[in-house]
Amino acid sequence: MIKMREYKLELENLLPLLSEVRQQGVLSTLFIHGINGLQMPCIAQIGLRDGQAMRCRIVAEDGEVCASGNKALRLLYGLGPRNWHLDIQPSTPPLIASSSASLHSSSTTGPISVATQFSLRVPHRSLLANPDTMKRLSRLQKRVFLLVDGMRNVGKIAVLMSIQDEKKAEKAVLELEALGFIAF
Repeated sequence: MIKMREYKLELENLLPLLSEVRQQGVLSTLFIHGINGLQMPCIAQIGLRDGQAMRCRIVAEDGEVCASGNKALRLLYGLGPRNWHLDIQPSTPPLIASSSASLHSSSTTGPISVATQFSLRVPHRSLLANPDTMKRLSRLQKRVFLLVDGMRNVGKIAVLMSIQDEKKAEKAVLELEALGFIAF
């Protein structure tokens, strides 16, 4: 028997909560006006096993998969409180129904890595930018610092900077945190 629960929370707060209780099921939310430039309604689905996000995808109204895996999860972080529906499946691993063979190639093999979870965190500035403090920073650190606004997650900052390797952005964020420029 499948039960359903509803939550109105930010995803970055909801996933740790579900992880604590080792929840199984499919978490979903509807975007009536689209998401990330997509102008048609779409649904986001996150498959949970023992409280860990095992798979994630965003599917448009016409059935097209707009994003999957870690990319989809990064798009969902930082969107603020949303109405999330959890279809609880107590003893079986979560499955997300698919109508396309291409969906099986998305990230479905194990939980999201710690590095990816870090890239979903949202930093905020703890110091004001002034010329004297900015002189102490490397070029990459300055670029990252200027994009920190308390709303963007580390993954989005990396995308805005066109950094192919998120690890560079993550390293710059950690350095800025160590220097006291930003905090989480």
